Amino acid sequence: MPSFEETLLVFTDLDGTLLDFHTLDWRPAAPWLEKLMDEQVPVILCSSKTASEMDDIQQELGLGGLPYIAENGAVIQPDVRWENAARFISEKKHDDIRQCIARVRQEMHLKFTTFDDVDERVVAGWTGLSCPRSVLARKHEASVTLIWRDSDEQMERFAAELARQGLKIVQGARFWHILDTCCGKDAAVHGLLDQCRPHEGSGP
Repeated sequence: MPSFEETLLVFTDLDGTLLDFHTLDWRPAAPWLEKLMDEQVPVILCSSKTASEMDDIQQELGLGGLPYIAENGAVIQPDVRWENAARFISEKKHDDIRQCIARVRQEMHLKFTTFDDVDERVVAGWTGLSCPRSVLARKHEASVTLIWRDSDEQMERFAAELARQGLKIVQGARFWHILDTCCGKDAAVHGLLDQCRPHEGSGP
């Protein structure tokens, strides 16, 4: 398994980065993934995807056991070899966010559709994922994913109300994501770097 004694870590997003935006194929990246693994360089996935999806993708890519960042930083999985390293999940959980935005949607008469509003077959149609992986895509722990169907003006009002609730909305490649204002990919990367340093050498 890659070593954290090396000075190099590679963080990569998935859709449109490691995975082809249209086909979700990772095989064009296989040669450099193999090279990084040969050089013992850890590849850390960082995405809006759920932890269940990330576990599945890690295994497919041969990266199982390495750290990853899921749900735009609302979930952080440490390396399986790190003793006493706790898995991070935002204090604002999925069900809390879901109930909050359902109330706001009704009060403000907003038009959007969340992954919770539909089943895995609809999610598969939206994403191009297989039905089994679409099931994983609906297993949010600390965020909500949605399709926005309203105006820019309504989005501004929605974002302002979310901020009052301690939440933020982030635009991804295909969807919008709502999570705790304290969370983000940047903060998650810095948090993982801090966890790397005490383990297996000096870290990055």
